Amino acid sequence: MILQRSLFVLLMTVQVIGATAQTASQKAAVQLSATVQASTSTITLTWTSLPSTTSITIYRKLKSATSWGSAIASPSSTATTYADNTVSVGTAYEYKVLRVAGGVTGSGYISSGIQVGPVDYRGKMILLVDNTFSSALSAELSTLQNDLRADGWEVERSDLARSASVATVRSTIVGHYNADAANVKTVFIIGHLAVPYSGNVNPDGHSEHRGAWPCDGYYGDVNGTWTDNSVNNSAASRPENRNIPGDASSTRAASFAAGIAGGSCGLLRHARLQCERNRTHASLLEQAACVQDEVLGPPHAAVFDNLQWVSNPLAASAWRNIGGMVAPANVTAANQGGTLFHQLVDDQSYLWTYSSGGGLQATVGSTLTYNGADRVGTTQDFASTSNMGGVFNMSFGSYFGDWDNKNNFLRAAGERVRPHQLLGGDPRVVLPPHGHGREHRVQHHGEHEQHQFVHTAHRWLAEHHRQHAFGADGRSQSEAQIPGTAIELGGDQYCGHGLFCLDARL
Repeated sequence: MILQRSLFVLLMTVQVIGATAQTASQKAAVQLSATVQASTSTITLTWTSLPSTTSITIYRKLKSATSWGSAIASPSSTATTYADNTVSVGTAYEYKVLRVAGGVTGSGYISSGIQVGPVDYRGKMILLVDNTFSSALSAELSTLQNDLRADGWEVERSDLARSASVATVRSTIVGHYNADAANVKTVFIIGHLAVPYSGNVNPDGHSEHRGAWPCDGYYGDVNGTWTDNSVNNSAASRPENRNIPGDASSTRAASFAAGIAGGSCGLLRHARLQCERNRTHASLLEQAACVQDEVLGPPHAAVFDNLQWVSNPLAASAWRNIGGMVAPANVTAANQGGTLFHQLVDDQSYLWTYSSGGGLQATVGSTLTYNGADRVGTTQDFASTSNMGGVFNMSFGSYFGDWDNKNNFLRAAGERVRPHQLLGGDPRVVLPPHGHGREHRVQHHGEHEQHQFVHTAHRWLAEHHRQHAFGADGRSQSEAQIPGTAIELGGDQYCGHGLFCLDARL
């Protein structure tokens, strides 16, 4: 009995240390929050402290600006707040805070403003609908379009046959874009239209996974030239990743230029969830519609980092971004050696979650699937035992960028949503984010502007990807050169406030 008690105390001590010690990812991220005071025109930044800090540097720019310029302040190394009283009411700003501690430079970003008006017009969104659902979901699609308009989008809709080729889908997008290039900003796909593949890449580092991956960039690159004659790779384990001349898997020359962002909602290959697809699509659309009318709060988040053993700070983007959404004090550092992630979030009330772990595979019959992450969970876990207790969800692991496969893990969480199970009874919209890549610098915009954060993140990642991710012939440059290789966010799911949908496509 004494021995058992001692072991229990030892295990509890190890768990506490594991849960509270700052990881490389936490050190690489400056967790920021902001408060405003209209009467004095002051924005006050607050950040978490870190031992061995030697310097702190603060930058500010207009939200619309493209460069930071010179630093506006260098507080003492022990400071945890900065009051900026040189701001104007009605103007949106972005801040960058750099902190050097123990030789590690951490960074944090946040956007804030005093009495900044709403965005009345965001531009045009191309809404492509798999015509399998045109009649069956006519009411839900009408609600979606109305909500998009209410959120500032002008909707241009086209219904296409599920059998339409990749070239036909792209031609439809290009037609809308050419009609009003200045205003078309994004494309949203409902259902399962053709998925383009491209490249000869393996950003997750697995040699057997090198080849063509799902590539939304083909749809976003409205004026580029793509070829199918220079990559010859038939060695990939998954047949769809094999890329040989003439097989319709495109390659793209250097200067890949994705002109518009995009995302989709499609459940065609998710047989594991054993649900009738019209009903499930309708449920997702209903949840997306309802979330706009609900008040989320109080906001909390959880970070489950099961890749701490990797030398790179892979979870830094989670710590850097989520803190600004819910305030750093409301972010829980989950013990990755304790409760499994899918059990941790089951029927819970998190506004944001992050999970990471080594990617998992499973073979269904003769089909290779990418169905989970170590200690995070599997598609089967979410299909049978766990309900995703998070509204916006980030996940990181091998294989994630290659999302177009049977029982894909990134889609699983979003399809296990019960409409009224958390956050005071409000429905949830699920955003699983990017697949395996490297940390991304994305600015966030405070807990009351979740939509704008997601939209800005997606636009920045698309821009970053077109400038840096591909060299000639669709091959990725070395990861040392590319801060982010798997650029897309999500897995055929909706995301909140404004229904802007992103997906896990490379």
